[in-house]
Amino acid sequence: TELSEAERPSTNNAIGNINPKTDLNYRDATFKAATKATVVGYLSLASVPEGLEFGNNQVSNKTQEYRPTVNGDLVVSDTRGGAKKPWRLTLSQSEELTNGTVSLGDTLYYTSQLGEKQITTATQIVESGTFASDGSKNISADWQGSNGFKLTVPVEKQRVGDYSGKLSWKLEDVPGN
Repeated sequence: TELSEAERPSTNNAIGNINPKTDLNYRDATFKAATKATVVGYLSLASVPEGLEFGNNQVSNKTQEYRPTVNGDLVVSDTRGGAKKPWRLTLSQSEELTNGTVSLGDTLYYTSQLGEKQITTATQIVESGTFASDGSKNISADWQGSNGFKLTVPVEKQRVGDYSGKLSWKLEDVPGN
């Protein structure tokens, strides 16, 4: 006998094949239940700065160092419960800082408890930590004094123009020692 559409087992959808919620016997086949995964929590970047503004600056006959005004916060959130593991945050320039002709790609630096790192197109580990309990950390709250971003522009790279670029943040769950 033919089964109605409602009685037929659902083993696919618009995306492709799917497993049923429980084992399902249909004619001469048994469709095994889908694997169930329980998500205990997650590690995430709750927010990243929308921009860094280094202001309008004069060309000089000396190397210049600039600290930015940051638009937005850098916040890491961890809700993985009791099984806290270390994390690290990496940073790179996905698009170099340029005015269209002159690149300032090797002049951007980030300083944290891990030291000063030159931020280029190569990925750098810039922050790391472990949460003792569920919560979040506003990393940008520590960007005072020598911590955070700075732009160090030597005389030979100082050119008139509007410069822009893009940064790429990546948060990683890393194994403990």
